[in-house]
This record gives sequence, C-alpha cells and structure tokens, in this order.
Amino acid sequence: MESKLNHTSIEEFSTKYSAKVADPFFEKHDRINGEQILNFCNLKQINLFILKNLFLEWQSELKKLKSPYFNYEAEEVKSVMTNFMNVLSKNISIDRANFEELLVNAIKDTILLIFSPYDFYRHFVGKHNGSYVTLEGLKKINKYIQINKHLHEGLIEKFEKEKVREVSIDEALTFLDIVCSELNAAPEDFENYLAQFSDVEPLTIEMIYSEEPEESIAESVSYEKSGDENQEDENGASNVNEKFSKEIKTLHDEIKIEAKQTIADIHQNKKIESIKKNITINQRFMFVNELFGGDSDHFNQALEALEVCDSYDSAMKILNESYAKEHDWNMDSEEVCEFIDILSKRYNA
Repeated sequence: MESKLNHTSIEEFSTKYSAKVADPFFEKHDRINGEQILNFCNLKQINLFILKNLFLEWQSELKKLKSPYFNYEAEEVKSVMTNFMNVLSKNISIDRANFEELLVNAIKDTILLIFSPYDFYRHFVGKHNGSYVTLEGLKKINKYIQINKHLHEGLIEKFEKEKVREVSIDEALTFLDIVCSELNAAPEDFENYLAQFSDVEPLTIEMIYSEEPEESIAESVSYEKSGDENQEDENGASNVNEKFSKEIKTLHDEIKIEAKQTIADIHQNKKIESIKKNITINQRFMFVNELFGGDSDHFNQALEALEVCDSYDSAMKILNESYAKEHDWNMDSEEVCEFIDILSKRYNA
C-alpha cells in the first residue's frame, strides 16, 4: 500500500477552488489570454499546468494532420508549423466555460504532483501518451514542472542513462521507483502548499487522503482520454503495489522479472544503509499522514532517532515507546507493517 488518495474529495475541492478564483476574474473579463493565465493563481504550478495542457492539446491536434497528398514530416513543413505554434501561443483566447475545464484539471494535477507523484505520472501517461512514455515527451513538459522538479529531472536522466527513448508505462514507473530510491533530495514539504491552497479554499491533509483505500481511480474520477488506444484499465492506480501487475523485460538483459515491486521489494534480500533514502515519495506522505498525525517534523525526528540505533531490537523499542504509543498505532495495519519492513532491512533483521 503506497497511498490512499481520496479522488472524490480532490475533485470536489478542485471544483470549489476553481470557482473561487474564476469568479472575480470573469466578472471583469469575457476571455483570458496566455499572459493572464501565467499569473492567474497564487500557486504558480496550477498556471503552468494549464499552459502544459494547452500545449499537449496542440500536440494532439498536430498529430492528426495526415494526408496521402502532403508530407507533413518534411523539415520545411515542420519549421513552418513550429513558427505557427509560436504565433498561436501568443494569441491564446479562452472563454470561461472552456477555461474552467482546464483549470479544474490543472488543480487536480497539482495536488497529485504534491501528494502522490505516482498518480500524477500515471494520469499524465494515460491521458497523453497511450501505452508508452517517451524521453521527448518528458523533456517537452519539463519546463512546466515546478514542484518536486528533481523527481522529473531524475526520470529524464534515468532514460538517458539507460539510452532509451521510449518505454512502457510499467517500465517508466519502475524507473520512477529507482529514481526515488537514488535521489538524496527529499520531497518538498507539503505544509506550505496546503497553506497556499487554503488561502483560497480550505484544504487539509484529511481531505486528500481516504480513511480506507479506494478501489479505483477510474471509479472516483473520470479522466478524459485522447483516443480508444488510451482506454486502459486504471484500477488500483493509487496503490503502487498494484501498478506492476505483469512481467516486463528489463532493458539490461531481456530476462523477464516480476514487475509488481516497490522500493521495499527491490531491497528485499539486501541490507539497506539508510531508512530515509529507501522511503519512496508516496510512502513518506502515507507515513506522515497515517502514522504521525500529519506532522512531518515529528516524522523526520523519528527517522533520525531510528537511523542511529545499534540494533533492530533497540530501534523497535524506540518505535514502540516513543511513537506507536503516542500516536496510538494499530500494529497490524498495513502502514505500520510497511514501515517496520523498511526498518528491519536497515538492521538486516
């Protein structure tokens, strides 16, 4: 179990937030242009995602230009189309109804990127890239990513290191797992973003996460896709342990491996040197929210204390006496078991 996002609540919040920021603007304007979009919300990532989705929509329209009579792949034609796009981007003009659809999606994407990058990338991949993720596509949207940008750039570097330009969704998410385990930088603190959202519409960590794991993203939020080839079942997309449900070929040796794996699985038979470095982005948010009452500082203090213990038994003693009792943990819960599993690998227990 990696995350339990409440997609229904996120949808409702995004709709309310959208209305509150759109009302004052469209009381004075009939349409919105590109420069106004860039400065529309106090949280810049939302504005960038609106522009990203406009860019991807343009890319989708461009791909439809096929003809038995004209060569749209000719370099001269590509050059003209690029210039045309540059001119068009300076003449964005959108009415409220169409803009609010873009705005709500941008708000949801921003929340996913902050609280569950796995779900953000699965949403992005499923909506715009069919069954594959391309290095070119990742590079094109890089300028639109501001939050947790080191994660996106790490994914690009992983593609380049492996010398691949296109991989399946499962392979890309495996890459993401590896990138999370190798990056030294911690995910950005979400408390600041909660405050920025709440300046417009109240948002709490409890609204983002469910009490119980949802069975399917598709059941709670219906994301529009760009073609029949993209109508891929997304059940369990909020659960990273269910993301890898089939075998995939590695890029190194073409040997099939079981793809249903998390960072904990990768290190199953190997002692880990650091607890912190072996906690994924999604696990961090889950542990903070479910085990430490949303207090990220307390969570970080716990990691520091557990990291320097001289044995597994002493680490478990601290865990039980200082944290489990204080936060009234259910020691049989999935969250606790997952946390202890990582702890046991730190001390090779």
